[in-house]
Amino acid sequence: MPAIKLLKYFILWCLIISFKCIKAQKAPYLERLVTLNANKQTIAELFKTISAQTSVVFSYSQPFNDRQLLSIVCKNKPLRLVIAEILKSSNCFYKTKDKYIIITCDNKPSLPISKIKGYIYNAYDSLTIPQASIYIKQDKHSAVTNNFGFFELTFSNKFENVAISVAKENYCDTSITLYNKSNQEVTIYLYPKDKLKQTVITINQSSSIDSSAIQNDDTIEKKLSNASINENRFKIFKTNFKNISDTLFSNFSVSFLPFVSTNRLLSVNTINKYSLNILAGYSKGIDVIEIGGLLNIDNGNVKYVQIGGLGNCVFGEVTGVQIAGLTNINTKKTKGVQIAGIVNINSMNVKGLQIGGIANLNKQNTKGMQIAGIYNQTKSIKGVQLSGIVNTSDTINGFQISGIVNKAKYLKGAQLSLINIADTASGIPIGFFSYVKKGYHKFEISTDETKFGTLSFGTGVNKLHTIFLIGINYNKTQLVTYGYGIGSTYQLHKKWNFSFSVLSQNIQSTTGNDISFKNNISKLNVSTEYKIYPKLLIGFGPTLSVFNADTYKTVYALFYHDLAPYTFYNQTSGSINTKMWVGAKLYLKIM
Repeated sequence: MPAIKLLKYFILWCLIISFKCIKAQKAPYLERLVTLNANKQTIAELFKTISAQTSVVFSYSQPFNDRQLLSIVCKNKPLRLVIAEILKSSNCFYKTKDKYIIITCDNKPSLPISKIKGYIYNAYDSLTIPQASIYIKQDKHSAVTNNFGFFELTFSNKFENVAISVAKENYCDTSITLYNKSNQEVTIYLYPKDKLKQTVITINQSSSIDSSAIQNDDTIEKKLSNASINENRFKIFKTNFKNISDTLFSNFSVSFLPFVSTNRLLSVNTINKYSLNILAGYSKGIDVIEIGGLLNIDNGNVKYVQIGGLGNCVFGEVTGVQIAGLTNINTKKTKGVQIAGIVNINSMNVKGLQIGGIANLNKQNTKGMQIAGIYNQTKSIKGVQLSGIVNTSDTINGFQISGIVNKAKYLKGAQLSLINIADTASGIPIGFFSYVKKGYHKFEISTDETKFGTLSFGTGVNKLHTIFLIGINYNKTQLVTYGYGIGSTYQLHKKWNFSFSVLSQNIQSTTGNDISFKNNISKLNVSTEYKIYPKLLIGFGPTLSVFNADTYKTVYALFYHDLAPYTFYNQTSGSINTKMWVGAKLYLKIM
């Protein structure tokens, strides 16, 4: 029994160890840990020991000098750094493909290249930090740490001193300055922002290595398709955008795509004076002019000219001229001229001129002019809205002009359209139909010397309202009338009003099919109104009437010839008889 228990414990221990080994092997080959205590061994012997620990396979075309003996002591050090230490005194470099490490040696002197490599750690818990951005402001080179916190960055030799900046979302930014051209291995500790301590940087100057000795994990990927390369560049581009809050500057930039640019993978962090985007570009801002074949995207302010073949998208303020073949989208203030083939969209205030082939959509206030083929929308406008079909705004301090509908909550100015709608108005709506919720809405029952009893409805504002009417002749019931007009009312006293109206009515006979649209009467009426009750007025005043009738119709002799009680003008031209007379109108108006 003791032997069986011992066997069970042994099997369990083996399973645990095996699980840990399998888990450890999941790490990329270059990140697998190596422990060496080698004293005067050849490179081939060292490789054999490393292979046994990491399962990698070394491949090289020519043997190494067996006379070169190395002594290396390391404990749990990443494989990539161990290989670098082994090859640092040679002209050899390596590439990786799966578990194979291919070593190539070249006796020709390598071109002077400056590189910095190393790891970035969390200073609070000493864990590595993946997806951190490392960049150089002078030449816009950048890199991102892998899942194990390792990075490698190549930079230009043309600068005497190179400032290398490090940024990571939710961590304190830091920078280091290299005062020489030697390649260096660095260890950088970043503090989380919630720990508010000074960032710690460790630079191992003695770890200077040959630039050809160390290759990035992704070296082999250069042989993959351009799509894979671009995908990787785009990932770094997005990471830099998320991590880096610093602002870089460039006089001139050329971009093919946002992540293929003279500003490299830092274009989204760079403000350009002049920018040319072949297809699309993404920058932090523009100081003078930006031209894009398809699309311009800017995360900051833009001035003074921006032209996009398809569209412009700006997450800052725009000052100047913005032109797009299809769409302009701005999330902050816009000041200047904005022109789009289809639509302009703005989240904040707009000041200036907007021209949209179809629409202008402003979420906040507009000061200036909106011109659209179909639709204008803004929270408030101080100026002019001009569209082919519809204008909408909460507040109008100026003019709304459209082909069909104007809509506002508060009108201070004028509306001109077929239909005008408002909640409150201190201005004037002008159109076929105007409705103001807190305005003029009155029914009227009236009669005059033509012996017509008429029911009419007026809507709009006191200063100007539209009138719709129908009526019947109570002496000759075969006659009906309908018409349209405009009116204006002014308060003279608490209970007294002055009213003015102009009406046009068509008169028809209901007898047979003897219908003519040439029979119409126009009236000009001036009246005085008295408020009998709070919602009831009585009005009376003189009218000037002009009546045209078709004498060729048989009903003329029956109904129309004596419609006027008397005339001061009576003439016939062709078939049309025209009469003019002065009469009076008596009415009740219900508010």
